[in-house]
Amino acid sequence: MKRRQEAFTQAYEYKMQWRAELARLKQEFIRYNDPIPHPEDIHLNFRDGTVNIKGPASIEEKEELDQLLAFKKIYEEGIELSERYLSDKPDAPDRADVLEEIDFCKKMLAKISKALPERYLKAGIS
Repeated sequence: MKRRQEAFTQAYEYKMQWRAELARLKQEFIRYNDPIPHPEDIHLNFRDGTVNIKGPASIEEKEELDQLLAFKKIYEEGIELSERYLSDKPDAPDRADVLEEIDFCKKMLAKISKALPERYLKAGIS
């Protein structure tokens, strides 16, 4: 019980210190690399004293996340470009192929979304 309490306290202090530091860096327009784990990925349950990290907890996990986010962006751009193409050329001879590509991209995005932590599904996080 004491170890859990110590771990919870350490996680809480880490989260609060990094929140303050990130706010300071942003306010001063200083570029930085996100800490691992990111304080927003640390979820503290004050009722039962548990800590859950809902994001990368190591450099390797961060690299995997970055790859997923890169693929997510590629598929999103593919959908956008394909839909714009079809909008500009509604009678395009390759319409069926483009629709198939859009469907594939949407399926891949759904798979990626299942693998991403919730915070990373929000717009603008990459």
